[in-house]
Amino acid sequence: MKPDIVSQLDIFFSRYPEYSKEKGTTLIHAGDAPPGIIYLTSGIVREYAITRKGEEVTVNLFKPFAYFPMSLILNETKNRYYFVAITPVSYRLAPGADVIQYISRKPEILLDLLSRVYRGTDGLLLRLEYALTGSATMKVVYTILNAAYRFGEPTPGGTRIPLRITHKDLATLSGTSRETFSREIKKLENENLITIQEGCIIVNNLEKLEEMLLGV
Repeated sequence: MKPDIVSQLDIFFSRYPEYSKEKGTTLIHAGDAPPGIIYLTSGIVREYAITRKGEEVTVNLFKPFAYFPMSLILNETKNRYYFVAITPVSYRLAPGADVIQYISRKPEILLDLLSRVYRGTDGLLLRLEYALTGSATMKVVYTILNAAYRFGEPTPGGTRIPLRITHKDLATLSGTSRETFSREIKKLENENLITIQEGCIIVNNLEKLEEMLLGV
């Protein structure tokens, strides 16, 4: 997100109350109407659904300075998802009507939101493509690359993904079982493409992972 957009959002949301929650706190439960729009200022929030078999399926991960759940407010749809803090989080909470009124008067904010929605849609379509046709390796490689693009921090040793979440959480993003995900992660480690350090994944060479995904 561009710094000027973040600055404008900070100013707007600063008028609303701020909250801090511990890791594991459910901010919104499935079936509940959202309390408003959450503007995340620190930490990571996971959005997931529970299947009829009782399995958790991760839909999205939100980082600062995302604001959500916009779709539920804009379309007045029933909420099927849980929103859970997977790290300690801080956020502002604004009434949905206020946020809609604000972005409708700010074309640059609206354009940024639309751009991010389309990027997210493209990502979901790729996930669907790999879920339907890709091997377990391709599913895991795509998940790691996507996390690196969205959350990665450049370091001397590579791109660090500062997500201290379990293999189970990442497995649900990739559409694989935890056992399969862990096995594929180990393969990538053995090939020196990634390193696990202090619970975080470090991508040693983004280009090589991209080549794997493209079959180059």
